[in-house]
Amino acid sequence: VEELRGNAEEGFGALERALAVAEEADHKPGIALCLNNLGVILNRRGRYESALEHFKRAREIARAIGEASLEGGAVNNLGNVYYDMGRLDLAKESYEAAIKSQRHSRSQEALVCYLGNLGLVYLELGEFGKSKSALEEAVFLFSKGGNRFGEAVMLSNLGDVYLELGRYGKGIELYRRALSIYGELDVPDANAEALGNLGFACSRIGEHGPADEAFREAHKLLAGVEEPLTLGQVLVKEALHLADADSVKRALTVARRALGVFKKMRQQNRMTYCQSLLAWLHGRTGEKEKARKAAEKAEAGLEKMPETLGRLKCRLNMGAALRMLGESRKAFAHLRSAYGGFHRVNAVPAAARSLEELGRLAVEVEDYPAAAAYLGAALEALENMDADPKVRERIVADLETSRGIITEKGLGTVVFDAEEPPELGG
Repeated sequence: VEELRGNAEEGFGALERALAVAEEADHKPGIALCLNNLGVILNRRGRYESALEHFKRAREIARAIGEASLEGGAVNNLGNVYYDMGRLDLAKESYEAAIKSQRHSRSQEALVCYLGNLGLVYLELGEFGKSKSALEEAVFLFSKGGNRFGEAVMLSNLGDVYLELGRYGKGIELYRRALSIYGELDVPDANAEALGNLGFACSRIGEHGPADEAFREAHKLLAGVEEPLTLGQVLVKEALHLADADSVKRALTVARRALGVFKKMRQQNRMTYCQSLLAWLHGRTGEKEKARKAAEKAEAGLEKMPETLGRLKCRLNMGAALRMLGESRKAFAHLRSAYGGFHRVNAVPAAARSLEELGRLAVEVEDYPAAAAYLGAALEALENMDADPKVRERIVADLETSRGIITEKGLGTVVFDAEEPPELGG
């Protein structure tokens, strides 16, 4: 209860005392339960190895005494740690094992929770159809069972799927449904995370005022609450919002703060993303040396990242940063790789941004036929998503400029092929 209220220290101390009592009485179910709950708090604090130890011990105890529900909970929690560490292969394996352990359980609530977690892994892997199906089923079953908190969490997660697909209006609707439920509950961290998601979605369609308000409310809820992971996630989305609103210096400040949070938690993959974000933002402010240093750190981190949407987004930021640094070959390699990955999984907004960056790069190397091909494809991608009108206007202006130069110089045209995007200078 104290943990849900944001009083992590009180919750942790109470659980340690409860564990000591259970161990003294050799009450195996109580020991497993306390280990599970302590592991949850340790994971939230970024103490992953210690959390894994707690969950593995809880799993073995539960298995030894034949407590399937406790075992399933421990295995699911192992998946949560692996997910936060970026080990999606192990997370997926753990969630599938947890689901299997609960198939014949009388209580379906745990099964629904594990199903929702598996949906998040599918989301990170770009398997949007599977993610959407799993999360929609979880929303339905939680609603049917009267679990309002679980329903709200899954609604918010489902909103994330729609954001990746460019359906920002639908995402906003789902976040607001989740927030209306959170408003009835005392769960500041979950409420703040949904507000951050709402703010980001509003920003992507050009509604920067409502976005600002959502982030202000999120920070109020997180003030004095020990929820570093939620804080870091909110800060990243706020930095992207500020970049959308052309408040780039403020975005840099917020992105640095997010990086600091993830450093303390030793979240390597999220640190790498923040470095790629800083490289792009420094490029936009003309701070080339800072952009180059951040890009070098992000490049090193990329080598250790699994093939996920997160890695592709790092590549996109890196490509945009390297373009502004004048390193056209490296920029093209990152951007083309990012576009290919986003196109394969139908991540429309990210694919559209990749195409726009490729178009800008083509303009800078004076390959106007390729620029027109890329910018035309970006404009076409925007037709399949909710978009900020200013983004559309910007791409149209660049496209008309490129076409004008093609006509003026009597240059040929390039037909865009999504499977084999055009080389530059070819």
